[in-house]
Amino acid sequence: CIKIIDSLPNYEKYIMKDQLRRSSQSVLSNISEAHGYGDIYYKKAISSYNIALGSLKESIAQIDICYISNYISK
Repeated sequence: CIKIIDSLPNYEKYIMKDQLRRSSQSVLSNISEAHGYGDIYYKKAISSYNIALGSLKESIAQIDICYISNYISK
């Protein structure tokens, strides 16, 4: 995501760049959090994985918007 974020125009700095950065960081943070729960707090771990999945979908949607807006190419 960093390469995509760096390639976006400056006027997207506080909109798309910020949103993509936060959602992509959330994926890793929630996976790490879920891993920390281990087998002790199974339900909390599942919840963190679900949040990570939602953040991943959000990141994919933001990347799709970048592609549709011609900010990036395949």
